[in-house]
Amino acid sequence: MSARRAFTLVELLVVIAIVAVLVGLLLPAVQKTRESAARSKCQNHVKQLALACHGHHDAHGRLPTGTVDQVGPDVVFRDRRNWILIVLPYMEQGPIFDRMEAWVAAGVGNMWSGAPDREVVIRSYLCPSDPHGPKTRTRAAEANQGFHSNYVGNAGSGPFNPGGSFGDKLDGVFFTKSRLRLTDLSDGTTQVLMVSELLVSPDAPNHDVRGRIWNPARQGGTWFSTALPPNTPSPDRLQYCQPLPGVPCVAGTTDIVLHARSRHTGGVNAALADGSVRFVRDAVDPVTYRNLGSRADGATVGDY
Repeated sequence: MSARRAFTLVELLVVIAIVAVLVGLLLPAVQKTRESAARSKCQNHVKQLALACHGHHDAHGRLPTGTVDQVGPDVVFRDRRNWILIVLPYMEQGPIFDRMEAWVAAGVGNMWSGAPDREVVIRSYLCPSDPHGPKTRTRAAEANQGFHSNYVGNAGSGPFNPGGSFGDKLDGVFFTKSRLRLTDLSDGTTQVLMVSELLVSPDAPNHDVRGRIWNPARQGGTWFSTALPPNTPSPDRLQYCQPLPGVPCVAGTTDIVLHARSRHTGGVNAALADGSVRFVRDAVDPVTYRNLGSRADGATVGDY
């Protein structure tokens, strides 16, 4: 009867080493595939929002207003509707919009503490690459501030309240009490950005209004500027924020500005005003990027 042969320790270690190498080779490929799928989904969301703005334009003869509230130091103001809430009916969220409109009309309280659907997570407003979404609070110890979105509208090529203004004379697509028609984008809809991405902060002791759709707190929290290229190391500037790795910020109530950011490698997804989607790289020429933020600067946008 032949002796039963078993694995030697050396053979077992060799097998384990081979498996470890295979796993090491496989994991990056899996992660790359996962990120590719997330980026594709994010691109689709950006496109949907741009087309929703077109739907609003078709129905009302103008693009959605950037915000009904002004930009600047935060004071109590109940009505903080902004473009991304206004397009809810065109994102298949009509019931949320209807309840919001009825609640605002009733004038019974502040949107961030009483709007009926402020905690509802709207999946088409989330980028799956952002590890901190979905976010519905700011501080665990207080009433939540409502759902935060990863998508922001183009307010122009500079800060949101230059010189202490109210943000009502910006050169982008969305700003305080804006009522633009597509024909007002005289540079052409293929030459002007409409929607891009933003990273939200994790819930922490401090407020951070970036992406906060129910209470932007007069900070333009649902906008972005093309003053600096995507994922710039330069900080955002607003009254309420907390610095995070890759998402820097400083406190301030003048020259408030937020920059497009994402967890995608090398850039951000962005929709032009014609509804087409581009991947704008961090290395984009800064002048070209600023020109993409302005609706009527007359500049010819170069390759990007």
